[in-house]
Amino acid sequence: MRMCDGPDAVASHSGIRLNRVRPFRAVYKECRAHNFLWRHILCFVSMNSPNSPPKERVAGYPRLAEQMGLVPESGIFRTFSALNAKNLLYLQAELVTLEKILLECELEDSKATEKARYALDWFWLSRSQEADADPKQIRLVLEIRSKLKEYSTVYRKPEE
Repeated sequence: MRMCDGPDAVASHSGIRLNRVRPFRAVYKECRAHNFLWRHILCFVSMNSPNSPPKERVAGYPRLAEQMGLVPESGIFRTFSALNAKNLLYLQAELVTLEKILLECELEDSKATEKARYALDWFWLSRSQEADADPKQIRLVLEIRSKLKEYSTVYRKPEE
């Protein structure tokens, strides 16, 4: 059996150098010391900054927000990628359903003599909301417009 160099190494039967896993307590003490130092630095910075906020902060979100404000790199925020993807899928499903209903409504309106011009002229379609007893098509168009705007806003990722 051959001994390996270094404090983090142990000997093995085959002579291959293996790194020993550091004991949990040593890692924990280092983390505690680091956090202790970090907290003191944050307190020093906040007490000596010209725009220093009140020294007493309620534990929880207020204190965490203050620390993130002092050291922006410490801010960690979830992106909720799975929820955003699910929301996009639901919006797509709603838009597909609304599109299908609009196509059926357009077909039905094209068979009526007065409503046939809706497919040819925006003016008559837009006026149908006031003149028509059943302005279903224009309401669908406006609802689709609203959903498309929402979908486009969610779909586009902010550029960083």
